[in-house]
Amino acid sequence: MRRVVIRCDGGTDIGMGHVVRGVALGEMLSGHFEILFILQETEKSILQFIETNGFKHQTLPRTADYENDASKFVEQLQPEDIVVLDGYHFKTDYQQKIKASGHQLVVIDDLHAWHHAADVVINHADGIVRGDYDCESYTQLCLGFDYLLLRKAFLQYKKRKKEVTSVRKCLISMGAADVNNLTQKFTEALLSMPSIEQIVLLASDVNPHLPALKTMQSQFPDRIIIQQNLSAEMLAEQIHEVDVVICPASSISLEACAVGCIVLTGTTAINQKANAKGLVENKMVLDLGDFNTLTMENLQQNLKSISINAGIENILINQQNKLDRQSGQRILNAFKTLNYHDSSSLLTFRKATESDLLVYFDWTNDPEVRRNSFESSPISLADHKKWFHKNVHSDAILMLLFSMKQHPIGQLRFIIENDKALLNYSIDQNFRGKGFAQQIIKAAIQELKRLKPHVQKVIAEVKTENIASVKSFERIGFAKGDIKRDKIIFRLELPV
Repeated sequence: MRRVVIRCDGGTDIGMGHVVRGVALGEMLSGHFEILFILQETEKSILQFIETNGFKHQTLPRTADYENDASKFVEQLQPEDIVVLDGYHFKTDYQQKIKASGHQLVVIDDLHAWHHAADVVINHADGIVRGDYDCESYTQLCLGFDYLLLRKAFLQYKKRKKEVTSVRKCLISMGAADVNNLTQKFTEALLSMPSIEQIVLLASDVNPHLPALKTMQSQFPDRIIIQQNLSAEMLAEQIHEVDVVICPASSISLEACAVGCIVLTGTTAINQKANAKGLVENKMVLDLGDFNTLTMENLQQNLKSISINAGIENILINQQNKLDRQSGQRILNAFKTLNYHDSSSLLTFRKATESDLLVYFDWTNDPEVRRNSFESSPISLADHKKWFHKNVHSDAILMLLFSMKQHPIGQLRFIIENDKALLNYSIDQNFRGKGFAQQIIKAAIQELKRLKPHVQKVIAEVKTENIASVKSFERIGFAKGDIKRDKIIFRLELPV
């Protein structure tokens, strides 16, 4: 079984967000890949958290010299390892060192602030598009709620949230480290509201202010509960039991939305801004803005307004509608694609020939291909032969057949008229859902530019119900144009 090595760090200085996302990823890949965490030396509780979730770990020396860190890290890798980087120190130079060592690379990123050399980049904030990224032409971008990195306990949570008519129980989670002690600041604001009967504080052993929080809890034992070291399952249940969760727009905000809960969110750091924007624009949360400058009067007013806010029920509905809970399978498929793409099995293509007639015949009569075609009736072999002979020899048509390990996996056809090319493609049923569509389209466009340099625009017509193709074209960078009856017109301008 091939190994996925997750390089992330956690501790009092940076919290546990990167480690928690790594555990979520590990859960999605378990059973298909061996998982290993590699971290710089850190608190014992961080390593215990990884072990408790069933994963192995190794450590590197503590250092701020990330050039040296990269060298030490590469020394611990095996030749076929897939590397995952999650952290703000793993910038372009670090990524290039991993790629230069011959390893495939996945980066979990929520800043898009530097050039990425990775094979795959995952950013589960909604509203981010390819144009926000500076990356290699081969980089596959897995963006938005379709690629939520949440643990199974949240993705698979099924209980429906009860209607919220008043706020009596609140959960506060300000991150594992909470260096600015926002937990105490927010708790004091809630204590001054007699209507708040119970305040649950989600705390961690790496929080330097934990003793102060426990002192405060001892003063209000009937109102304050401190929860430490909760499993994902226990945390999901705890979120379900409260009326409101107050948290920054980090993973905990997405976990609360997945469970189904009124969430008051905002930002404590710049890396949370994109996720906060996506959650607010989708009307899945109530926005408090910058937590560091938020006045407690503002917080109290927001809590008081919940019971009279007619849109509260819509927030819970939006959470359910926007999160389809299939991100684990999509992310697994992205890794399976990498698993297939080892050094001896690169994606290849060639022009179609007469000998490919029956392969194309099987593809064109595949039930899903017919269903996604504008003419959905089955094609007879006689009609297919006439069509194939005409197209394969036409100077105005470019037919490319794609293979993996010499096994045909799909086809793409351009119908060329003057400076425009109409694109049509299909993927073999055994290779769908593994990210090949985007790779095939990108490679075909490069070949089109090489063979037909006068072509300046590529057009694709997609059935509105063909969601997979719609998303493929959007992720590649095609502009969505007119919607005519049952089809969407996509356009891509080619550089001269």
